[in-house]
Amino acid sequence: MPVFGTPTTASVRNNFLIARNEITALQALIPGSGGGSGFGPPISMNGAGTIIIPTSSNYFVFIDNTSGAAISVGIPAGVVQGQQIIIKDIGGNAGTYAITITAIPPGSDNIDGNATYPLMSNFASVSLVWISNFWGTF
Repeated sequence: MPVFGTPTTASVRNNFLIARNEITALQALIPGSGGGSGFGPPISMNGAGTIIIPTSSNYFVFIDNTSGAAISVGIPAGVVQGQQIIIKDIGGNAGTYAITITAIPPGSDNIDGNATYPLMSNFASVSLVWISNFWGTF
């Protein structure tokens, strides 16, 4: 059971909009940032296993885990400062079936100094922004 109760659709949407606005504000501070040039097509994942996110663009990754098993999302190094990847548990079961974001190659420790970043609560999301040589979480 989450500490602050079950999130409502409105609160999840509001948190997403806050994160998006923070990223937009950060991009304005980065000279020559290519990260704000738009998003590639959304990436959807239904089921267990591992997916590797391409780093050629900004991406939304929607995870609807209907398999009842853990999911791993691999993210290689970014290509331009300010690049964004936003990952969202749209199935609402990350608290039961783990979603782990993994730095590629293994051992690269480039997600705020860690090799992995877990999404541990239902409907959790994370915004990742490439900051020169690591992914920052927001």
